[in-house]
Amino acid sequence: MDYIWPHKSWKFYKGNISGAQNPGFSDASWTTVDVPHDYTITQPFDSTYVANLGFLRLGDGWYRKTFTVPGDVSGKKVFITFDGIFNNSSLWINGNALSGQAYGYTSFQLDLTPYLNFGTTSNVLAVYVNAQPDNVWFYTGSGIYRHTRVTITGKVHLKTFGGVFITTPAIGANATVRVQTTVLNESAAASAVTLMTELIDKNGAVAASSTLLNTIGAAGTYVFDQTMQITSPELWTLANPVLYTARSTLSVGGNTVDTDSARFGIRSIQFDANQGFLLNGQRIELKGVCLHADYGCLGSAVYTRAVERQLEILKAMGCNAVRTAHNPAAPELLDFCDRMGILVYDEGFTQWVMDASFDSRYQKNVSDWILRDRNHPSVILWGIGNEIDQFVTAAGTPYITKIVAWGRSNDSTRLFGWATNRNMNTAAGIVNAALIDIKGTNYCNGGCMDGYHGTFPLWRLLASESSSALRSRGVYKWPTNQNFPAPADFQCSCFDNSWCSWCTPTETVWKDFRGRTYVPGLFIWTGFDYIGEPTPFSAWPARSSYFGIIDLAGFPKDIYYGLQSQWSNSTVLHILPHWNWQAGQTVPVWTYTNCDNVELFCNGTSLGAKNLPADGTMH
Repeated sequence: MDYIWPHKSWKFYKGNISGAQNPGFSDASWTTVDVPHDYTITQPFDSTYVANLGFLRLGDGWYRKTFTVPGDVSGKKVFITFDGIFNNSSLWINGNALSGQAYGYTSFQLDLTPYLNFGTTSNVLAVYVNAQPDNVWFYTGSGIYRHTRVTITGKVHLKTFGGVFITTPAIGANATVRVQTTVLNESAAASAVTLMTELIDKNGAVAASSTLLNTIGAAGTYVFDQTMQITSPELWTLANPVLYTARSTLSVGGNTVDTDSARFGIRSIQFDANQGFLLNGQRIELKGVCLHADYGCLGSAVYTRAVERQLEILKAMGCNAVRTAHNPAAPELLDFCDRMGILVYDEGFTQWVMDASFDSRYQKNVSDWILRDRNHPSVILWGIGNEIDQFVTAAGTPYITKIVAWGRSNDSTRLFGWATNRNMNTAAGIVNAALIDIKGTNYCNGGCMDGYHGTFPLWRLLASESSSALRSRGVYKWPTNQNFPAPADFQCSCFDNSWCSWCTPTETVWKDFRGRTYVPGLFIWTGFDYIGEPTPFSAWPARSSYFGIIDLAGFPKDIYYGLQSQWSNSTVLHILPHWNWQAGQTVPVWTYTNCDNVELFCNGTSLGAKNLPADGTMH
């Protein structure tokens, strides 16, 4: 396969305009932009708009890309893949309508071949985006905000989207690796094809290979199923996330017609009702955070370095897991998690619109999500939704049944879970909980978890969302044992003493879960601040969340060091608050540490020493 990344020099118009899908339309006056591109982040704040969207308006916009295709591509297949357009997109190529995508977070692919001009005649790809909030909880951004690529193949080719599925069904002294590869014959005649798959280790050596032959009929599809053994495999672990590569070579008549590759890891995962989560047979405590899909002042546009930087900051804290709240993340995030040794709770949806159109939507939405992500060793769990009220009522039963069954038809190697903030211990909740593998609970702390575990000892539980404490970096309010839930100055306290009615201080949550081994771990809300949802405020000028362990610019708040002292192997000693106070004030001083004891000095005079308890206390 040949890949082309058409990122440069798109024409963009903010708003709607008649006729822009037509090739002859003049876009000379439009703005030239590169994609990924978020057009909402470039707009001025509007204090009359929705607080949960950060007072930034969504709305519609047009993109146009004019390009030529070399004549020697004629007779081949040309596909375009969008990793994400938010949302309700409609597309045209040379005035011909293509299938759009309503959901804004799943990748999708389109076949451009029937409508292309080859040689010197130009082609025009037009994209209309009618961005509407699929929820009003948080900022989404608008536009072609993730990467786009063009793939060129022959008419006999490897399937270009989700066409390779790699699993490791048995791991021991040898590892069994199964590779299922879909090959399409889009020519008018039957074709005898040969598929060679090589498994390449981290040093570039071939660790195993398999070659199979088959004749595929005209306009036919065939799935090659190859099983190989790797001797003395290197396992994918958090400390040593070794990746292998499956390299596919497709030949016809002895001539190579297509090649592609996919990375994978050799590892086993298990959720257990008593032991929690096991990676390669070893219990791993999930020290996780939830992540939204914006990058502060960059908006939701995916800049690869911005994705990597967030994960670097989290990993330095000792974080070993992220929940993609509440939608499939950019592929780049999963690539980095694979390479960095970070586990992923891959959540698909914020909510489902459960109406008459459900059956026409859910299969494509689920397949586009899972087929793209299923080879990533970092992905340990599929999440079908967050805080969907119907999921614990009888009304939700048929929808859960369909979503999970279709999801398993795309990947039976991982479990499916939900994240609910509603009571599962009801007649309908118990029925629906039986349909889901992992019962994720939001803001269900120790006693609540013990209740579920005692009543339903076979349930596999997960603290899918925890804490939601509020903080403004560098702002301190005391007494420190008093809650400051919604101060009049729109600034929350960084002493871990601001929280809402459903929330819990982060230190309390960590101490609550660390001894309950039947709980795999927790995902704190949230790793980073994000635009919108300015809880506990709902009025201008509060424009972003206060939940983050790290602020919008990537600077850690104080609790970062508290978690680092418990989650990492680093020696931590962090003092707060800052030094800039008026003479005569009495200032409470905290230290976040994992040292055995700490002694505080002021101008050379000891103010006392304290020993650190062994119960998970951070300060």
